[in-house]
Amino acid sequence: MNAPPAAARRLVPGATRRPAPARDRVLVARILGLLLAAAGGVLFWSIPTARGGSSREPRGSGPTLALEDTLRAAAAGQVPEILVTAPRQSLDEILRHVQEGEAHRDSLIQDQAYTLLLRLTGREEGGGGSTRPELYLETADRIYQKRPSRSRTVHLKEWSRWKKDRNDDEPVRVNAGPDMSEQFVAFAFDPALRARFIFTIEDRKLVGDHVVYILGFRPRSDIDLLPAGRAWVDTNDFVILREEFSYRDRSPAPLFLQSIDSCVLERTLVDQRYWVVSRVLARVTVTDPVRWMGRLSRQKIPKVLDLALAREEWIVNGGMPDSLFSGPKAAR
Repeated sequence: MNAPPAAARRLVPGATRRPAPARDRVLVARILGLLLAAAGGVLFWSIPTARGGSSREPRGSGPTLALEDTLRAAAAGQVPEILVTAPRQSLDEILRHVQEGEAHRDSLIQDQAYTLLLRLTGREEGGGGSTRPELYLETADRIYQKRPSRSRTVHLKEWSRWKKDRNDDEPVRVNAGPDMSEQFVAFAFDPALRARFIFTIEDRKLVGDHVVYILGFRPRSDIDLLPAGRAWVDTNDFVILREEFSYRDRSPAPLFLQSIDSCVLERTLVDQRYWVVSRVLARVTVTDPVRWMGRLSRQKIPKVLDLALAREEWIVNGGMPDSLFSGPKAAR
């Protein structure tokens, strides 16, 4: 299994020896860690054996399209249909190209810095419907990472509804580790696990001078604890631009999470060259035993938790000096 993403690598719940209320607060950190892991897509990964595509394409100087590709303009008569005999890429070839494109994306980045903004809200669900969301946690951190294994986190802001015990002087925080690979985004394209998923081409969109494929994936077996979802693939660079997945009818952590209802990851292009994850949205439903444990420590844990994570103000390959990572607060 690949390493977790930078935003989900490590939680620091506080001192190791605490009275019972502080120990119960570790439960909050555990739930937040599971939520971040779900949002980063690091719980269970795989991909499917693929089927071949059809063999019709238009010719010309523009992008390669098949006659059956989803182009609404063609139906309206704005784009003429040209039937040719050249073969189109099969689904197997597309999956292989994405694997190679993701590896190339990863190889381009040697160091990076960004501001990590995290916001956690919660709400209750009852017979009368959902209540209004309440803010439970909000943090801001500046993250510095450099290959092969250097990282530093500078905490800028932290607010939490979960009150600290007077003997607990360390807040619940998200600390970034040194992993810069973003392999959690491309989990479904790992060739070693491909046979455990079924892939389909759900749609194709013409965007400018290239095609974006929407690839759906679902577990091949109903007993596999694997997510189902879809990925948007840019065929210029063969990288994943957006991904959605969920564990609606199963949970990878059934003692803590009743379900992972949705998770969305989006990338943005920095300096017209580097694709990086810029936003993560996730929603989970917490189990009743976890909420009861929270009540024992007088810490309210809502039934539904929504995570919003943003990574902004990017500097990629800026040439960070090693001295930036020296000192007691720098992780190595």
